[in-house]
Amino acid sequence: MANRNSIHESIAILSTQIAELNADLTSRNDLSVLDIDLLRKHTIDLYEGVNQLRLAMKDKVEVEVEVEAETKVKEEAALTQNPEPETPIEVEEEPALTLNPEHETPAVEAEAKVEEEAALTQNPEPETSIEVEEEPALTPDPEPVIPSETPSEEKVLAAEAKVEADAIKSAGSEEEANDLASKFSNTPINDMKKAISIAKKFEFINALFAGNVEKYAYSIHHMNNLKSGDEAFNYLHDLRAEYKWDDEDKNFLELANLVRRRYLG
Repeated sequence: MANRNSIHESIAILSTQIAELNADLTSRNDLSVLDIDLLRKHTIDLYEGVNQLRLAMKDKVEVEVEVEAETKVKEEAALTQNPEPETPIEVEEEPALTLNPEHETPAVEAEAKVEEEAALTQNPEPETSIEVEEEPALTPDPEPVIPSETPSEEKVLAAEAKVEADAIKSAGSEEEANDLASKFSNTPINDMKKAISIAKKFEFINALFAGNVEKYAYSIHHMNNLKSGDEAFNYLHDLRAEYKWDDEDKNFLELANLVRRRYLG
C-alpha cells in the first residue's frame, strides 16, 4: 500500500482535475460521452484514494495492538516456563527424653513401672487420633490463552470500497454527473505544450505514441493550433483509431482533457 504522502498528493491532483472538468461541463450545453466518462473516472479514483488513506490509518493502529498483545503473551509464557522455586518448610523435631541411668536403681525402675501399669488399667486414657493436615495439591498455572485471529478490517474496507465503486460506475447517469460537476471549477490553458510536465511528456510518448517522439511533438503542436475544439477532437479521435487507444486509458483521458481545456471559451 502506498504511503500517506503519495496518497495525499494523488487526492490533490484528482481534486484539481475534477474541479477543472466540472466547471467546463457547467458552462456547456452540449455534453459529450467522453467528457462524462472522464469526470466519472476522476471521481472514482478520488474515492479510492480516500479509502486508501483510511486503510493506511487502520493498518497503523492494528500493528500497534498486535505488537502489544504479542509482548504480553511472551511475558506470560516466560513466567510459566520459569516458576519461582518453592522453599521447603523445615520442622524442628523435639529431642527425645532419655532416662539417666546413673540416678535410677533397678528396684525403683520396677516399682515405677508397676504403678504406671496399674494406673493405666484403672483409668485408661482415651486414644486421640492424630489429624494430619493434607497439603493442597499443586496445580500448574494455566497456559495463557491467545486470542483467536479476528477477520482483518482491511479486507472488509477493501470489499466496501469495491462495492461502492461498482455502484458509482453503474449509476453514473447524466443528471448525477451534472450534480457532481456543479461543486467544482475549471481553468482553461493557452498552450498545451507548456501545460504538460516533463514526466508526463515521456509518459504520453511511451504509453500513447509507441515511443515516437516526432509523432508526439507534431500531434501536440497540431492540436494546439487548430481553429476550434471540434477540429482538435476530430484529430484526437483519428489518433485514437491509429494507435488503438482504449477509451478508459488514463493517459488518453488526460490528453483529451488537455485538448478540451485548450479550447475552453
